Amino acid sequence: MNQSILACSALLFGGLLLAPLVSQPDSGDAAARLAPSVAATTWTVDPVHSSVGFRIKHCQTAWFYGRFDALSGSVTLDPEKPEASSVQFAVETGSVNTGNKDRDDHLRSPDFFNAKVNPKIAFQSTKVAREAKDRYSVTGKLSLHGVEKEIVMTAEFNGSGKNVQGAEIAGFEASFQLNRSDFGITAYPDALGEAVRITVAIEATKQG
Repeated sequence: MNQSILACSALLFGGLLLAPLVSQPDSGDAAARLAPSVAATTWTVDPVHSSVGFRIKHCQTAWFYGRFDALSGSVTLDPEKPEASSVQFAVETGSVNTGNKDRDDHLRSPDFFNAKVNPKIAFQSTKVAREAKDRYSVTGKLSLHGVEKEIVMTAEFNGSGKNVQGAEIAGFEASFQLNRSDFGITAYPDALGEAVRITVAIEATKQG
């Protein structure tokens, strides 16, 4: 396979994370909009209206972008005590999508995600803290490629409302950077960058 195609692959690995970021609205105006009468609310990620994207540099030149198509998870938000909030999510590594079948198949191989052995990328928050109005710091354990490490991301609450079916929904976006070699993904170091930037955009539906 063309080295350029292989390079784009690693990028994907970053996409996983993201989903976790969604767990952080807090007290104040944002919390009031989210849960005006309930101390704690659980929100379920809507995979159809959410996305996990990533970027990685190819041959120290252009940025390459990709995504994962299968994301699930939930967020429990306590507007009165944001530190009591939590988030958990899972991304299917086999759902990696870069718009090229050969590259996607290679990304699923042992060179990268090894999807048959490690079918999921999982995140569980351990700490949520407010940084500013509608912005939060989320710390948690990320399990990827058989390796578990603590990561910290910045998340923003983007608003709340109702979807066309009348269900209550809320939106979040988070981003963070990680080094792929920290999770044992080291293939093609001359063609693929070490740092992977991940962005997670979440729409979640209120449970109950």
